[in-house]
Amino acid sequence: GVEAPSAAPAAAVASASYSPLRTIAPRFWTPTLESDQDELVIGAATGGTDALGRHVYAAEVGWATARGRPDWQVAYAYDRWRPTFFANIADDTDPWRDGEIRTREGNAGVLYPIRRVRWSQSILGAIHSSVEQFSCACAADSGGRVTRRSLRAGWLVDDSRSYGYSISREDGWNGTLTSEFTREALGADDNGQATTLDLRGYLPVFPHHAVVAARVA
Repeated sequence: GVEAPSAAPAAAVASASYSPLRTIAPRFWTPTLESDQDELVIGAATGGTDALGRHVYAAEVGWATARGRPDWQVAYAYDRWRPTFFANIADDTDPWRDGEIRTREGNAGVLYPIRRVRWSQSILGAIHSSVEQFSCACAADSGGRVTRRSLRAGWLVDDSRSYGYSISREDGWNGTLTSEFTREALGADDNGQATTLDLRGYLPVFPHHAVVAARVA
């Protein structure tokens, strides 16, 4: 008999010749309208992904009615392998006392998912950087600046389930643990630490699809 040719070389050639630039251009945009710190922000948002879902991005820009500088944010994720690599940057200005506060921040990190049939967990590691610039007519607060540099970690365990016609989780539980370590050695103004724990449970009761939910944080 004659052996069938292996599909592996063909797959390797196809992967080598694949270019995300052919399909990654945005194909939609949507207007945005939101209330932010008593300001009306009008703008637009878009996003996109390539055909294989390896590159995902989103972008939004908006102008407040009271000032000319726009608020904007851009996010990107690379999801070809495990873990997923992500990054985002943002520039936001809000009213503050008689002046304004401008916040510029960026995040970069990895998300490592572990999925099983009845449960899943995700592990997060990230670096956070932000600068807050305060501008106020009052002399005591004029020119204030706060710099934060921190390491972030998170762990999510989830065995909760939803079914057809569910409007929420109906069975099981999930838990989230996060920590943030702000350090002068990273360029922050001071040292600090914060930790959060969130546990949620879902118990199905009568009638069908009715649930009793409990949360401890």
